Amino acid sequence: MACGEVEPSNRAEPRGAMGQRSDAIVNGTVVEPVDSGFALLTSHSGTCTATLHTNLWALTAKHCLDTYDRTYPYTLTLRMGSQVRRPWKLILHPTQDVAIILLSDPFIIAGSDHSFVRPLHPGTAASLNDSLLPVYGYGAYATDESGSGTLRYAQLRAYGYADSPHYLLLATTSGKQLGPGDSGGASIWRDVFSAECPLSHLPGCIAGISTHCTFVDGKPLPSTCTQLPAGYFRTWFYENIQPTNAATFVSQSIPTEVQAGQPFTVSITVRNTGAAAWTQDLAYRLGSQSRQDNTVWGVGRVGLDYFDMISPGSTKTFTFTAVAPDLDYTDTRVFQWRMLRESVEWFGEYTPRSIITVRGRYGDTPPDPEPTPCELNPSMCEQDPCYLRPWTCGPLEPEEQ
Repeated sequence: MACGEVEPSNRAEPRGAMGQRSDAIVNGTVVEPVDSGFALLTSHSGTCTATLHTNLWALTAKHCLDTYDRTYPYTLTLRMGSQVRRPWKLILHPTQDVAIILLSDPFIIAGSDHSFVRPLHPGTAASLNDSLLPVYGYGAYATDESGSGTLRYAQLRAYGYADSPHYLLLATTSGKQLGPGDSGGASIWRDVFSAECPLSHLPGCIAGISTHCTFVDGKPLPSTCTQLPAGYFRTWFYENIQPTNAATFVSQSIPTEVQAGQPFTVSITVRNTGAAAWTQDLAYRLGSQSRQDNTVWGVGRVGLDYFDMISPGSTKTFTFTAVAPDLDYTDTRVFQWRMLRESVEWFGEYTPRSIITVRGRYGDTPPDPEPTPCELNPSMCEQDPCYLRPWTCGPLEPEEQ
């Protein structure tokens, strides 16, 4: 069994004079897991905690994932309340005890599958020194290692030092401490003066990820437990995650000239470079641009096929029938598109801004208009200036009256 995990049976492991085990909240307070942003991670060898960064991305301790889990990530499960999700892929830190999990489907949090975000705290371990931090985990409740699988939290005193930037030490506080069964849980930072982690921002920022505890023989609680500070691996984390929705243009097949009012077939291929899979029921579509949402070509949206699931890295070719605008005389129109998730966001690259010539029904240029009678004989249309500006004319002479 990997160091720091609790087997599904919650069987306690014997330990020697000194040992390292993963973290759980001993004597902690029970927290409702729904909308918490913390999931119970069940692996091939035991259970840990996964801390959500967004609805689709999570963090855990790397040692929670054994060779089998890393080879077959889809065998892992993450449970938050009644919701169960599986990983799409795992990204392991090359040297530190932390791993990124990309989920195959997002968790629904507060009724949304895309709006949750819990940033990583940008500060160093030393910047968190002597802070009282709420720490969360699904591990044991008591020192006999019973009660794992229930989300709990406790306020623990944290200590960080400039000469140990990769350690955030958590001290036993009011009889509460981390314990077996919950590596991958997090401490949370909030500050009234922080723009990134404001006090009113409910998820807060991830201050550190729990990795192990050090026990001394004869003492029921560990002397200290350790987290990996988020600021220490923050750059690596953001370099390795993709935005939830992203797309790149691959190719298109469109005519350069069409006849006014006539249908024609086009195809546009885009690649999913984001983290989320595209499906019809999630309202992923191709939408018109230049101007956005225009229907110049008879349609403003092109949907996916019913059974489409465009996974990250895959391409989708949209083939559809457009209709040329009904012009009397030849002119040009812009043809451009972009991906969107309806009522959420537009995203990804635009297709090239293509100019299509639309041949008019009556030819290329309109005929010269017939001249008006006034244009033929301007004097016919001259008006009496006294009629236009009577105040400029003097009174009529008697003989004119």
